[in-house]
Amino acid sequence: MVWLIESVGYALTTATFGVLWILLITRPLQERRRRLLRLAPLLTVIWGSVSLLSSLLNLPPAYGNILQVLHSAGWLFVIHQLVNRTPGTKMRERTTLGIITAIALLTGIWSLVENAPTNLVVTFYAGSMCLMQVAGLLILENVVRHSDSERRWALKHLLLGCAAMQVFDLMLFAEMLLFGSMDPTYEVAQGYVAAIAAPLIAVSVMRYRSWKIDLHVSRDVVYHSTVLVLSGIYLLSVAAAGYYLKQFGGDWGTISSIVVAFAAVITLVLAASSASIRARIRIWIGTHFFSNKYDYRKEWLRFTEAMSDNRGGEDFHARLLRSIGDVVDSTGGAIWLHSPDDQAFALETHVNIGDELRALPADHPMLVHLHDTGHLIDFIHDDLPEELRTRLQIPTWLAENKRAWLVLPLIRMERLIGIVALARPRVSRKLDEEDADLLRVICQQVASYAAEERSQRNLEDAKQLEKFNKRFAFVVHDLKNAISQLSMMLKNAEKHAANPEFQKDMLQTVENTVERMKNMMERLKSDQDAKDNPADPPRNIKDLMAEHFAAWQKKTDAISLTMDEEPIDLAVSGEKIRSILDHLITNASEAAGENGHIELGLNRLSDRISITITDDGPGMDADFIKNKLFRPLNTSKKGGFGIGAYQVQHLAREIGGYLQVSSEPGKGTRITIDFMKKTAESPEDISVRPTVAP
Repeated sequence: MVWLIESVGYALTTATFGVLWILLITRPLQERRRRLLRLAPLLTVIWGSVSLLSSLLNLPPAYGNILQVLHSAGWLFVIHQLVNRTPGTKMRERTTLGIITAIALLTGIWSLVENAPTNLVVTFYAGSMCLMQVAGLLILENVVRHSDSERRWALKHLLLGCAAMQVFDLMLFAEMLLFGSMDPTYEVAQGYVAAIAAPLIAVSVMRYRSWKIDLHVSRDVVYHSTVLVLSGIYLLSVAAAGYYLKQFGGDWGTISSIVVAFAAVITLVLAASSASIRARIRIWIGTHFFSNKYDYRKEWLRFTEAMSDNRGGEDFHARLLRSIGDVVDSTGGAIWLHSPDDQAFALETHVNIGDELRALPADHPMLVHLHDTGHLIDFIHDDLPEELRTRLQIPTWLAENKRAWLVLPLIRMERLIGIVALARPRVSRKLDEEDADLLRVICQQVASYAAEERSQRNLEDAKQLEKFNKRFAFVVHDLKNAISQLSMMLKNAEKHAANPEFQKDMLQTVENTVERMKNMMERLKSDQDAKDNPADPPRNIKDLMAEHFAAWQKKTDAISLTMDEEPIDLAVSGEKIRSILDHLITNASEAAGENGHIELGLNRLSDRISITITDDGPGMDADFIKNKLFRPLNTSKKGGFGIGAYQVQHLAREIGGYLQVSSEPGKGTRITIDFMKKTAESPEDISVRPTVAP
C-alpha cells in the first residue's frame, strides 16, 4: 500500500511540473534566467518520472539520487539569478554552488556503481545535499530582504514553493546524514510536497514582469481544474476522516463513517451549486493566475449575447441592466434614463434593489458630478470625504439603501444620458482600475444602445402621428367635398325645391353624406394599413361607374359617361374607388365651372383597364404637375387644402392603380387610372406604382 501512495505523489509531481514546463516552452524566452526557468521544471519532471518508475518497478534508489541532485540544483540556480550582485560576486557564488552540486552528483553516481554504498559515500552525498538546501534558503532570505514590495508581491509564491521543497529536503537529508538512511515516511511524502510547490511557482511566473509570458489558457479550463482539485482534496480528507472513524470509532465507527461520507457528498453538491462560492473561485483565479482579471473576448461575447437574447421576453432595459451587472457578478440594480420633456432622469426598470426608488432632477449635484468626472461611486468601499458627500447631495433613498453598491454614469457623446445603480455582488469585492475601465467601456456601449432605442421609439411615435395626421388630412378633405356637394344641392334647391323627385334625391344625398361622414370617423380611428386589409373580391366596375354617374348627373347636367358594353371585373375596394371618383369629379367640376363639361370613361384595353376623367377647364402646366400637384399642402385654388390630388394618388396606389395626368394650359385636363391585367386577375398581388406625369 505504501508504494501506491508514493507512486501517486511522484505522479502528481510529474504532472504539475510537466504542465508548467509546457507553458514555459510555448513562448520565446531569451534571458538566461528564463532559460533556467525552462530547465528547472524539466529536471523536476525527469526526477519525478524516474522516482515513479523506481517505486512501481522497485528499482535501486541510486537512479533517483542522481536526478534528485539535478532537480535541487535546477531550482537553486533559478533563485540565485534573482539575487542583486555584482557580476564578479555572482560568478564566484555560482562557482561555489557548482562545486557543491558536482560533489553531490559524483557521490550519487558512486552510489550507483557500488551495490552497497559505504558510510563515507552516504555522508558526502547527504552532506552536499544539505549544503545545497542551506545555500538555497540563504539565497531566498537575501532575495526577500533586498526586494521592494512590488517585487516581493510578484515573487512570494515562487519563493514559498522553493522554500517548501528546500526545507523538506533539508529535513530529509539531515536525517540521512545523522542516521545513514532516509526516513521512509518522509521519502513517501517528498513527491506530494513538490506537487504542492508547482502551482505556487506558476503564480509567480505569471506575475513577475521579467518572466511575463502570454498564457493562452481558457479561464473555464482553469476554473474547472481548480474545482476538480479542490473537490479531490476535500473528498480525500473526508475519506481519511471516515477511515479514522471506522478504525477507532468502536461500535459507532462504521455508522459514523457512512454518515460523514453522506454528509460530505451533500455538502460538496451544495458548495458546487453555490453562486457565491463559484464567484469567489473565479475572482481568485482571475487575480492569481492571469495577467488580466478578465477574458475580454469572452466578456464582449457575453455582453452582445445578453443584449440580443430576448427569448425569455425580458424587457430591453432589464437586459441593459443585466449586461452590466454580470460583469461584476451583481445580483440586481436599477437604471435611470434622461427624459428631456420632464427635465429629469426617469426610472426605467429595477431588479432586486428595493422599491423605494425615485426619479432624479436633471440638475441634481450627483448627476452633475457623474457627468463632469465620469467616475463611478462605490457606496461600500469608497470612503467619500464629508465635503464631497455634502456636495453630491446623494438622495436619502439611495444612500440608505442597504443593497446599493455602485452608481455608474451612462455617457454618450460627452452627454450624460442615464445612470445605473448596481446591487451588492454575491462576493464582496473592491474594484480596481481594471474593473473600472471595463465597466466604463460597457457603460459607454450600453449608453449607445439606450440612445438608439430611445431614438427608435421616438421615430415610431412620429410615424404613428404621421399616419394619424395623414388620415386626418384625408378626412378633412373628404369633409370639404361633402360640404361642396351639399352646397351644390342647396343651390339647386332654390330652383327645384317644390319638385318631389328633387326632394327624394335630396334626402338620398343627405343620407349618403351622413354615411360617408361616419366612414370618415371610422377611418380616422382605424390604424390598419392597406397591406393588412384582406384582398377585395372582383366586382363589376361598370355598375359602380354607372351608379356614381347617376348620382352626379342629378347635381349637374354637364357630365357624360362612356363605357364598353362588356362587363368589366376589377378586384378593388368599392369604398376607395368611390372616394377617388368623388375627388376627381369634384375637382373637375370646380375646374370646369358652370359652363364647362366633364366626361367619364371606362375602357378595357389589351393589357389594362382604364378609368378616365376629362374636363375642359383651364388646365395645368407641366412644371405644376411634376413639382406641385401631388405634393401635400400645395394648391392653386382659393380656399383649397392641397390634399385632394395627394390623397387620390395615395388611394390609387393602395388599390394597384397607375395614375397619369395629361394637361396643358387652356386645353383642360385628362386624368387616367390604369389597372394592369395582373391586378384584375390576381387581387392577391396588388402592386404600388409611382405616379407619372407627362
